[in-house]
This record gives sequence, structure tokens and C-alpha cells, in this order.
Amino acid sequence: MTRAVACAVAAAIVACAGVAHAHEFAPGVLELRVATRSDGTEVALALRVGLPSANLVSVELPSDCRPLAAPTTERDDRHATTRWAVRCAAASLAGRVIRLRGLDAAGIDLIVRAQLADGALVERLVRAGSPSLELPATASWRDTARDYLIAGVGHILFGADHLLFVICLLIAARARHLRARAAILTAFTIGHSITLCLAATELVRLPQSPTEVLIALSIALLAATLVRTAASPPLPYLLASGFGLVHGLGFAGALHELGLPDGQAAPALVAFNIGIELGQLAFAAAALAIAGVASRLASARVTTAGRTAVCYAAGAMAMYWAVERVLAI
Repeated sequence: MTRAVACAVAAAIVACAGVAHAHEFAPGVLELRVATRSDGTEVALALRVGLPSANLVSVELPSDCRPLAAPTTERDDRHATTRWAVRCAAASLAGRVIRLRGLDAAGIDLIVRAQLADGALVERLVRAGSPSLELPATASWRDTARDYLIAGVGHILFGADHLLFVICLLIAARARHLRARAAILTAFTIGHSITLCLAATELVRLPQSPTEVLIALSIALLAATLVRTAASPPLPYLLASGFGLVHGLGFAGALHELGLPDGQAAPALVAFNIGIELGQLAFAAAALAIAGVASRLASARVTTAGRTAVCYAAGAMAMYWAVERVLAI
């Protein structure tokens, strides 16, 4: 009876799989190249966004900037890239504000890479909630670290596949105390931190599409192990760290979308990884709190059925994502 109830609950959850967007992290990119001229400042711009957002996002430059020619747009299977150039009357763009319109409607963030007139490269992450950027005179590693920290938190909290794996890890530690659960999450962290650093520095390279398939299969395999095992699975720390190696390659793919700024790769990489850990810990704390309340309100039999339902749903959703990603390759 318990397993039948679990399967029914799991089926209801999996019915939502088609609208569960796993691993969504596709920010747009705005590149600026600033050059000083005798009559002001000339800026070459290139805006690259995903095709669903191509007609929603626009750039608003200071009022003294005038276009030199009509914009041109190139499209591929996934992105639209618009290029144009402007001339601004001011001798420098330092301290000037650029506004990004349509980020909220498009549901994306935007990476701004600006090569200043003195050759310095500034890279900032502009979020939909604060769609403007004041161009600095020089690049600051503190600003870079802050932006990549926020990006790391956002990536893990909006990555449904990674969060589902974290839930399975917490279930794997169901017969253990809080310290053991923290140890399992730490093992996962060590695993994905290793491959994130190796892939981000290009010491290890693997195409992103197969990596996404492997991430989905890792969830399905762990969920199946939990269904078959009444207690905690054997070698849970080894499982967590081993699968963490695979998930780290997925995190590296998101970091590749951001890019590592020249001269500030180290603080960007460290901050991004810390952001992932903070987001993961916050989610785990919330999940454990909800599970604790539910276990106090429900009987042991209902709690077991709910736990089994989550495992079935996780496995089914993971296989749905795996098939979807294989077909997309």
C-alpha cells in the first residue's frame, strides 16, 4: 500500500516535468569596445541574446551618443547577435550609465564586457532587478567577485536538476544525524569543486550536451538506488563525491557562459564556487526544515510513502530530462 501511494504521488509530480526547466542559465552578453577620438568617444557594441529574447532586450546609451550606422543582426540556431557603433560627445564614458531594457520581460540577466579606452577590461553581471550599469574608470576585483558570487547563488537556486540531486543526497542520509548529512553535502561539494576548477581553467574539457545527459542520469541512478535500499545506500560519501565530479562539469558550463575576466580569473572562479555552496546550503536548510515539520505532522508510514514518492518522481523526471537532452544533441 505504501508503495502504491508513493507511485501515485510521484505520478502527479512527474506530470509537471514538462514545465520544470532544469539547469537554466543562459545570460545574454553585451560587449563594448571604447576608443577615444578627437571629437569624443567611439563605442562598438555587440549584443548577443537567446532567440526567444532577441526582440525584447535593448540598450539605452547616454543621450549624447549617436549611431554611426544602422545595426546589423546575425542569427544562428540559438542566438541573435546585433552589432552597431555609436559616437558620444563626452571624452570618456567613465561614470556614465548604460541601461538595459527588457531584461525582466525576457527573464534573463546580461553580462557586460567593456574594453575601456586604456585597454582595461571590465566585466559585470547586470540583473533584471537592477538593469543599469555605471561604467567605472578601472576594473575592480571586488566588483567582479561580488557579481560572480551572485551568479553562483542564482545558478544553483535555478538549476532544478542540481537541486533535485541535493534532495536525493539528503534522503540518502535519512538514517543519519545532521553532521552526517553535512558530510555528504561536503563530499558532493569537493567532487564538483574539483571538476569545476579543472574545466574552468580548461585542464579538462567535455562537450556540454553530453555532460547535461550525464547529470540527469546521475540523478536517476541515485534515485533508483534509494528506492531499492531500505536504509541509507552503501558508501554514500563516495556516491556523493563521484556524482559531484559530473555536476562540476555542468557548473563549469554555466561559468563558461559567463566567461572568466582577464586578470581576475581567480577571484571570479572562487566567488562563483562560493556562491554555489551558499545557494546549496540555503536550499538544503530549507528542505530539511520542511521535512522536519512534515515528519512531526505525519505518521511514520506516510512519511516513508512521501520519501519514496520523491525518489520515484526524481528518477522519472531525471529520465525525462535525459531523453530530452539526448534528442537535443
